[in-house]
Amino acid sequence: MKTKLLYLSFVISVLFLNYSNAQQTFVPDDVLEQYLIDQGYDTVLDDYVLTNNIINITEIDLGAKGVSDLTGIEDFTALLTLDISENTLLNSLNINSNTALINLNAWNTSISNINLNNNTALEYLNIYNTLITDLDVSNNTSLDYISIASTSINQLNITNNTLLHYLNVSNTNLTNLDVTNSASLDFLLANNTPNLGCITVLDEIAATAGTGIYEDWEKDETTYYSESCNLSNSDFKTTEIYVGPNPIKDELHIVLNNNDVLKEVRLFDISGKQIIKSTNTTVFTNHLASGIYLVKITTNRGEFNLKLVKA
Repeated sequence: MKTKLLYLSFVISVLFLNYSNAQQTFVPDDVLEQYLIDQGYDTVLDDYVLTNNIINITEIDLGAKGVSDLTGIEDFTALLTLDISENTLLNSLNINSNTALINLNAWNTSISNINLNNNTALEYLNIYNTLITDLDVSNNTSLDYISIASTSINQLNITNNTLLHYLNVSNTNLTNLDVTNSASLDFLLANNTPNLGCITVLDEIAATAGTGIYEDWEKDETTYYSESCNLSNSDFKTTEIYVGPNPIKDELHIVLNNNDVLKEVRLFDISGKQIIKSTNTTVFTNHLASGIYLVKITTNRGEFNLKLVKA
């Protein structure tokens, strides 16, 4: 009886092993399967690959190879690097099961949405020139590099991404950007972002001067740095505040409501250089050249920021 039990256990083990070895992953895209054949992980172009052959693959480079369907990628559970850039026919990506992923290069594709909640090991993310309109990187605290350039993303919260060294938001519709938690951010590209009026920073003086970590930062001339961008015009009762005229000529007049106390008025040119600093409600501007300026009015309730035009 004991011998029979041992034999039965052996048979079951063999059957299980054979089943495991025979388990297949559906790979309908011929480009992806041919890549696996060329790499020695598959032999026949038949839409299937042995799962056991791919579970230990750590890198896939499909850049500009014409892939259009990544079905099956979920079984590449050891994947660390995935390059699918320059595949304009590729419009979807599911990497929820690729939890070990560190590098994702998906620029110049037709992908319109992406879920990175499970990819907590991710360090490099490039989705430049994609159709993605919304991005959540709150779980991706290891990110060192992010590029969302040339996308339609208009909001990006990087509060949890304290390890960032590179951020490219150029050619986007961002309306605000807070980088105060990214103390190691050596490179920030924010060119051609017409809706981005202010970037919140830890040190607006150093950022405006372009010193320290801000040395290699780039932005539009009409975008300014501040330590308190979050206070907008809507935080004040506009019917009780007057800043003008706009366009300005010889004088700028500031009238606050009875509960507000003026602390400081600072005027900057479009390069970020401070031109005027005053504590008066009337500021003489007759000496200014024509152009665009930024006025920062500090009160007991915070900062009021406004773009002005000198006629």
